[in-house]
Amino acid sequence: MYKKITDLRKRALLPACWLSTGMAWLLLPAAISLAAEAARQPNIVFILADDLGYGDLGCYGNKNIKTPNIDSLAICGMRFTNFRVNSPVCSPTRAGFLTGRSHVRCGVDEVLTPGPGRDEAGLPVNETTVAELLKKGGYTTGIFGKWHLGYAEKFNPVNRGFDRFIGHLSGFLDYHSHVNPKVGVDWMDGLKPTEGKGYSTDLIGNNSVEFVKANKAKPFFLFISHQAPHSPYQGPEDGPLMEWKDGKAVKTSEAKQDKDERDAKYIKMVERMDKTIGDLIDAMDEEGLTDNTLVMFVSDNGPSYLAGSAGGLNGGKHTLLEGGIRVPAVAFWPGKIKQGVVTDQPATILDLFPTFLGLAGVKPPSDLELDGIDIGSLLLQGAALPKRTLCWRYLDNVAAMDGKWKLMGQYDRKTRQTNFSGKAVQLYDLAADPAEKVDLAAGHPEIVGKLKTAHEAWEKAVENDRKRSARTQP
Repeated sequence: MYKKITDLRKRALLPACWLSTGMAWLLLPAAISLAAEAARQPNIVFILADDLGYGDLGCYGNKNIKTPNIDSLAICGMRFTNFRVNSPVCSPTRAGFLTGRSHVRCGVDEVLTPGPGRDEAGLPVNETTVAELLKKGGYTTGIFGKWHLGYAEKFNPVNRGFDRFIGHLSGFLDYHSHVNPKVGVDWMDGLKPTEGKGYSTDLIGNNSVEFVKANKAKPFFLFISHQAPHSPYQGPEDGPLMEWKDGKAVKTSEAKQDKDERDAKYIKMVERMDKTIGDLIDAMDEEGLTDNTLVMFVSDNGPSYLAGSAGGLNGGKHTLLEGGIRVPAVAFWPGKIKQGVVTDQPATILDLFPTFLGLAGVKPPSDLELDGIDIGSLLLQGAALPKRTLCWRYLDNVAAMDGKWKLMGQYDRKTRQTNFSGKAVQLYDLAADPAEKVDLAAGHPEIVGKLKTAHEAWEKAVENDRKRSARTQP
């Protein structure tokens, strides 16, 4: 796997080398093959890491964690420095990606934990997923790994547009025993519990490779939803930390991890995830699929306070500070995405829904109100994105961003009102101060007012849509 960077560089440069030596005739069979590929919808692979910080990859400056495979995708593709998620926690981000709509709009405001009375908690069944639309458009769809969008059968991935699902419904589990402390062993094959022996990151990677090989003859959409490097912090060589006995989780070790031990295990977890990505690219190469496959890698939010690096950004998971919502993102598609591009265009995970559909030639329903935009022109031509104001709400916090300016305020969940005044308001110039250390609100009341007005309009729109959605919920 550690040859991946060199191999991909050579492959990306090879056609130009042949042409420069007067051997363009050798490209004729390839041209015929490319023409056939052009007539076929592209495969789409979306890889989502869990709690991986902006500074946790080699291609984002990390010197301790070795991620040659993800780095190779960045070197031979596009790396984003201004990519954000719609939420600083798991479930809302996944809801946003799958629907192209803010989690506020589609009603997944918080982490969906299992337990008594939680059967009705999930991604509302009247929400349309990208998997459903791609499936109708001729794609075979699969998800492997973490779901975290509902526990009842009606919320199961196989009932939300996915042909194949192997993984876990809960937000986290023991990487070896697959025990979640509230629900027990949580490893599913579709609607049925299964044993699934092995390190969960490896299982997710292996199942993804098998899916690619089994579905190489037609377009596929593959969602690889890793738990790594979310807690518990366990490397592939460690044993289980908990088992399920007599209807409850039992710890197999009472030893507490100190920071150095957590950090060491975190490194192993990220590196193992990177290895599975290398295995996937190898499998696609062997099957001749790489040149007709878009691969995107993103993290679902910033790092936990326990482990990981936000790369100098302020805050982390659970916050709307940059460390919580600005995440690593890489796009790779040989021959389509120019190699070695680093873009500072402001994109979000909500943009992937319309982008994937656009690349697949699938139109969303005309009455579907999306919060993302199609960024295909950025990926394929390097075109600038249209100016827009991006808005967030998570629990008691709100934010709005336009260009370099980011406004933060507070939200009262009882009155459902925002507050952008007094001590609640903060304004940052992200171009000069990406770490959000200097509050400029007092000196720029006109910018505060502009962003406040934009956020209030967004709040009104998403709340109205949410109410309409609730009325049509079965």
